[in-house]
Amino acid sequence: MTEHVEKDLHKFRRVTKQLITCVRVTCELHKYQLLMLVHKFVYHNDKLPPAFANYFMLNRNVHSYNTRKNHSLHLQNLQTTVGKKITKFKASQLWNQLPNEIKEIKSESLFKSRIKVCLYSKLYTE
Repeated sequence: MTEHVEKDLHKFRRVTKQLITCVRVTCELHKYQLLMLVHKFVYHNDKLPPAFANYFMLNRNVHSYNTRKNHSLHLQNLQTTVGKKITKFKASQLWNQLPNEIKEIKSESLFKSRIKVCLYSKLYTE
């Protein structure tokens, strides 16, 4: 009887671990897609549908003076947790967290490969 319980418990743990990994990979895939959207906005705006032409705003377009983060995306001051989950806010937040050497890559294919490495390394080091 205890052998069957142990086998079932082992299977349950394995499936649970696989499920958790699947959820984490899905979250990283969503981050990847958001970052690709922002990259196209910043460097390849002509490839976006017209609805996204002015979707994000750079800090340099908000302030008339020079700031340290003038190349970052502007984050609106949102008070609710629901507001912080919208695409515009989340994508801007992710973009601003990227290292400058990744943000400055203009080539879409090179950016894709670097961002995959960045997200993959975060996924398996946490």
